[in-house]
Amino acid sequence: MDKKAIIEKVKKISPKFKEIGEKSFSMNGLETNTLVFEYEGSEFVFVEGKDNVELGWDYNDDLGNSITEYMKNYSIGYYDYLLQVEKDITEDYTKEIEKAIKNNESEEDIQQIRDDLEDELEFNNEEKELYENPDLFVEKFKTYLNECTSPVRKANIKSMLVETDNQYLKKAMTYDEVIEELNKTIFRLPTEDEWEYICSGGKRTIFRWGNIFNEDLDDEISPIGTGKCKDKNEFETIIDKPNMFGVYISYNPYKYEIIDDETYLKGGDGGCSICGGDGPLYVLPCFSSFYRYKKTYNTFDENYYTIRRVVSLD
Repeated sequence: MDKKAIIEKVKKISPKFKEIGEKSFSMNGLETNTLVFEYEGSEFVFVEGKDNVELGWDYNDDLGNSITEYMKNYSIGYYDYLLQVEKDITEDYTKEIEKAIKNNESEEDIQQIRDDLEDELEFNNEEKELYENPDLFVEKFKTYLNECTSPVRKANIKSMLVETDNQYLKKAMTYDEVIEELNKTIFRLPTEDEWEYICSGGKRTIFRWGNIFNEDLDDEISPIGTGKCKDKNEFETIIDKPNMFGVYISYNPYKYEIIDDETYLKGGDGGCSICGGDGPLYVLPCFSSFYRYKKTYNTFDENYYTIRRVVSLD
């Protein structure tokens, strides 16, 4: 890293950039020593470019033993839970039926209770089919990953300054309006290739921290089920830490990130998987460096959609 040359390039782009200094960051076996700048209250880091970077994910890529075992154990535990639910539902409805018979309620009303029981058991059985085979559950996870991640490809990434955290839109805007506003400045949105490189550091692991799902991570991802996300300023967890470039990225499934692409968003799904109570099968991919969410709305709400500004140096 030629510190002097980088600073000169940055000053030519805008004198509003103020050098904060050098900082070192590490994650997933990568360590970088980089320059940090401040621009009108926002922090930016220098991310050095790299040619022939492999991005994206493929079904046949190795998830690693840690994630595989976690998914198996989750499948076993949730299947046991559903068996208990089935038992509780059956007992509750049986009591209702017995009470209805004792009270001489009509056969039509009693049959309705039986039908309601069958409906609930059918729904529970559908869930049980998903979780009853741990190995099959892992395969379903891999299949879903393949569906919601970008394809494997090579890319040449140029050096740039990257905003260290995403920022919510100040008002509801269309994609074209976001681009139009940025065009009035020195900044732009990252491309999908750039975003994935910024997130992963070019490492071929499903998460920016690696193919790891340990107890510490479980403690932090478990709030996903309750729709909570810990504040990175208060906790130094694997999700909340800056990555190998010093960037806070893909740490909150509620936060969509708008990129230079009219089709896909990155970084989250607006909390859809959390609010649906879908569990790790659908929630964990949101934290992947290669996750992509297909844009479904023409207008971006300021409470869910964010941008991360970048500026090219090459």
